[in-house]
Amino acid sequence: MNIHWSDRVRNTEVLRQLRWAGHISRMSDNRVAKRIFYSELQAGKRKQGGQLLRYKDVLKRHLKHCDLEPSKWEEMTADRPAWRHTVRSKVFEFERKRRDQLDAKRDELKARPPAAIHYNYFSRVPDSVSDIRQPDG
Repeated sequence: MNIHWSDRVRNTEVLRQLRWAGHISRMSDNRVAKRIFYSELQAGKRKQGGQLLRYKDVLKRHLKHCDLEPSKWEEMTADRPAWRHTVRSKVFEFERKRRDQLDAKRDELKARPPAAIHYNYFSRVPDSVSDIRQPDG
């Protein structure tokens, strides 16, 4: 899912979205919500350039990040208890992997040697490590 704090999307929202998509796919075909979810425009063009993502686009991306096959999710939702269990376990598995990756990245950054250039705030000139003088004493 590659969700970051800057995206302002919580993993609980992803969980809620996947559950809602399962709910919609199990609805009867004459329900308005399902008709809107599966509808497409008959005519018209989208603007050039970057587009705002549709609900279905975001859903597909979330399915991929949770290791759920986007082409088979509708069949999986037919069994509601199994779908809920699968979604919950996949989202929490993703969250665990994401935390592990963040911890590994943080450890990698901490393991780096210190920078060779220090900034002298008084004269506003960068000093190299060898130019830093120790106070005589």
